[in-house]
Amino acid sequence: MLSGLDHLEAREEFDAARRRAFWRMVFRVPGRYRSLRLPSVDRVMRAARFQAKASRGVQEILLDKIVGTASPAKRGDFDSAFLPLHRRQRERWSRLFAFMATGAGDVPPIEVYQLEDRYFVSDGHHRVSIARALDRDRIEARVIEVRTRAPLGRDLSRSALARTAEYALFLERSGLDSVRPESRKAMAGLGRYDELYSHIVGHKYFLSLEQHRDVSLDAAAASWYDNVFTPVEHLVSRHGLIERMRRKSTRVDAYLAVTQHWLERNSTSPHVAVHSLLQVLRPGRELATA
Repeated sequence: MLSGLDHLEAREEFDAARRRAFWRMVFRVPGRYRSLRLPSVDRVMRAARFQAKASRGVQEILLDKIVGTASPAKRGDFDSAFLPLHRRQRERWSRLFAFMATGAGDVPPIEVYQLEDRYFVSDGHHRVSIARALDRDRIEARVIEVRTRAPLGRDLSRSALARTAEYALFLERSGLDSVRPESRKAMAGLGRYDELYSHIVGHKYFLSLEQHRDVSLDAAAASWYDNVFTPVEHLVSRHGLIERMRRKSTRVDAYLAVTQHWLERNSTSPHVAVHSLLQVLRPGRELATA
């Protein structure tokens, strides 16, 4: 039986949690208000391209791996730290806090979607909020694992999800992840995927000429990954090419610079193109990225 004191302390905990939510908003980084909102699993799955789901049963999961929600309505009730936002939540939150804090009875598992190592709550937002307020590190959950075409980065902001969507489209068009599964993570976050896709299409054209037949796009993608992209990546890393290029150059900038030199000089291998670039990138000079 819960006492009046238990309920009073629970209300005080709610007020303290709501104050923390208020101060998080006050001291947020300007222009990043949305980062304080719970990410929506629907947006994430649309960007990364949902493929399949499977039940993983009931298990204990880490609370700090719960990062979002599967319920659009709950985005207005809790912030990204699962702190309550509205006074109208006070009675329900407080009753459940007192129940969980005193161990007055069993609390059913929450329900979550798992995308890689992160979780999105479909049922149990209050339980997650209270478990965090009680400084617990784990919670029992009924887990449904979701597989997406593109992997997720740490950042789930709108701009990051737009980049994820671009990568997912590249994988869908090229089929590269189907023929070279390791590429799914190896090529994540590169950017400039339209240009990479055009390289695969070009590689398909030359393979078809060489083999006197129409080479399928997925076979061309596998050949491009094995014989062009991966060797060039290794050479870029071995020679520290990115560090010699213009500031803020990336892996894909270096790859495109090497392949451009490879084609322009009609080189027989990427080794020749890399050494040619190294001559261009003498001390005191920088290579512009296209």
